[in-house]
Amino acid sequence: VTMALRHFDLLIKNKGENVAVREMRKHTAWYIKGLRGAARLREAVNRAETQEEIKNLLGQLLN
Repeated sequence: VTMALRHFDLLIKNKGENVAVREMRKHTAWYIKGLRGAARLREAVNRAETQEEIKNLLGQLLN
């Protein structure tokens, strides 16, 4: 999850928030594959529209 958040930060820096959010929806599925609750998290990330939403969702896995 830490790597996913770092990846997301780099996407935002290099491509801007709008493109990064769309791309991270796809990448998140790879990062969370096999984790408990991955399907629900993937659905939530796919509905997210801002970087804050995605970061909060991924951050929940760290807690």
